[in-house]
Amino acid sequence: MLKINYFGVLISLLSISVCLYFTDFIGNIIGLALILSVGIIHGANDLLIIKNVSGKTSKKSYIKSFILYIFVVFLGIALFYTFPKLAIYLFVLISIFHFGEQYWESKGITKVQNQWFISVFTPYILHGLLVFNLIFLNNLMDVNIILEKFTINELSDNILNTSLFLISFLYLFSILWNSSTRIHFINEILFFGLFYIITKNSTLLFSFAFYFAFFHSILSMNDQIKFVYGKVNYSNVKKYILFASPYFILALIFLYILYSNFNIYSDQFLPLFFSFLAAITFPHVFVIEKMYNKMK
Repeated sequence: MLKINYFGVLISLLSISVCLYFTDFIGNIIGLALILSVGIIHGANDLLIIKNVSGKTSKKSYIKSFILYIFVVFLGIALFYTFPKLAIYLFVLISIFHFGEQYWESKGITKVQNQWFISVFTPYILHGLLVFNLIFLNNLMDVNIILEKFTINELSDNILNTSLFLISFLYLFSILWNSSTRIHFINEILFFGLFYIITKNSTLLFSFAFYFAFFHSILSMNDQIKFVYGKVNYSNVKKYILFASPYFILALIFLYILYSNFNIYSDQFLPLFFSFLAAITFPHVFVIEKMYNKMK
């Protein structure tokens, strides 16, 4: 039986309305709010997940995990200062896999025996590639401004249009290959069709925030709550958010510092903002990978 994500369709249509009826400035503010609320919260409980993965509950173990986690974050920041080109490549490549993994794991993808690469890994990678391809293609000017800041050659319409066609074909083929993904075939066509309209009519920041918040962070939070507390209900969601609140406050402080020093339309704003996201993404991806391995 084919499955349609009606929540995804509804939120996509609402987002298209925002893109069409509000200015780019308002869209960027909404995008920032999504990233620095839902987006940040979904990664703020990594230490709680580490605790559940390792099974170690002592205060000493928690402090060690905290120090190591913060060390990796600052290592990511240092990487952007010393080797910015390498850092942005790593961020995009890791995010491609991480987005695809989260998206399909939340749907309960299962591997075909002796065919892990094509039945599981391939949909992960192709999904993430397609997401970034659409965001880059329809916000090419802003993307190239960021790439210039990292001394990376500009992307071209021709390359992105060609890759869009090729990746789309391979992605749909990979979905049909596995029965656990095949039932989502129509849903994927519908989702990426709506996502194309959103990226075509919005800014780079809003395009990224739309996917990051609604089709990554919320799915991740749902899986994390199940992993830590056993099931998703009001009480457990409340505990999850309360535990994450100190990190959310730190994110608001960061937003204030960033906004007070850089205008939202400054050519320095987006490179700095995405560098910050990358720095906190590096350790988060590793933690979530451990969580899914534990759940299996």
